[in-house]
Amino acid sequence: MKRTLFIPVAALLAALPLPACEAGTVAMPSQSAASLPGEHREEGREAVRALLDAYRSNFPGAFAERVSPDFSPDRLALINAAEEGGIGKTVLDLSFTVDRSILKGDTLAVTFDWTRTFIPSGSATQTMDSGTTTFVFEGEAGAWRLLRVNGDDIF
Repeated sequence: MKRTLFIPVAALLAALPLPACEAGTVAMPSQSAASLPGEHREEGREAVRALLDAYRSNFPGAFAERVSPDFSPDRLALINAAEEGGIGKTVLDLSFTVDRSILKGDTLAVTFDWTRTFIPSGSATQTMDSGTTTFVFEGEAGAWRLLRVNGDDIF
């Protein structure tokens, strides 16, 4: 059974700083290669990979260290769900492809498609599921920490 986490799009957008408005005009970002959406795919891929590696490591606290203390809506609920998901199944394969990665200041929003193959506890049958998820990270102490999740539940 696939669980879905839902965070309103408004909350996701609130995490991303918007251009400054002055006298009814909007300051548009430069169209240099560094500011184009998708140009930060490698950074986004690395942030997602590090978080999923911590999730799969089964090392106590490894995943929790990658979740921001400011995670919304409920940091402990996410950490507990991830730990329970890890206990309830043996993940054989977890792969992902980054669709979009947008960096604004110290906030990185990464949308990715994922596929997971696992064996549920007490079963010998492999199960496969997939989805699309957006992770919003904040840069903190030289690392990307998970701030928000939207989309299909990967944990």
